[in-house]
Amino acid sequence: MALSSVSRIAILILLLIIGCGANKKLTGIWQQELDDQSTELPTFLYEIHLAQFGAKVTGLLLRYRTPSSQDLSLFDRADRCNCYYIIQGSYNDDLSKVVFSILEPTVNRDTDTEPSCVPTAQELECERIWELTEVDGVLEGETWCVDQPQSRSPIKLLSTPGVTLKECMPIDDQTQAQESLGESQ
Repeated sequence: MALSSVSRIAILILLLIIGCGANKKLTGIWQQELDDQSTELPTFLYEIHLAQFGAKVTGLLLRYRTPSSQDLSLFDRADRCNCYYIIQGSYNDDLSKVVFSILEPTVNRDTDTEPSCVPTAQELECERIWELTEVDGVLEGETWCVDQPQSRSPIKLLSTPGVTLKECMPIDDQTQAQESLGESQ
């Protein structure tokens, strides 16, 4: 049975649409998991909003202050410090490995930046590389500054339900956008 030229074109368009959509394997929100064995909390926690398009990865990385006690809620909007755009993101399907970088710009200490959000001298201006492997719904690997390869730190992130952010915006604007999104659904 031969397909008409219209049917062939429709199938081709359908395949292109499916092929250009975000891959669901990595697309979503990933939050840093704290090490149960550690008695000390890290200075910052990370949340990554990823979108995967074939071998390319893009998204946002949010940095939060760690609460003063393990009894307090992690990843609270009030604890959000910075938002960075992911650059040069790639995914290797054979290795289930995602690699990307972000530029953490120098913080101007003379502004009204929340003191607990200001990085230490070692953390200032850094092109940070993230190399993570996905296994059973967990991203695990290392992060480090390009100019300080000895600064490699292990990190583990778990998939978390929620609305994936597409741009860095002030918390009040984001809250309004999420509320209006919820109302329109």
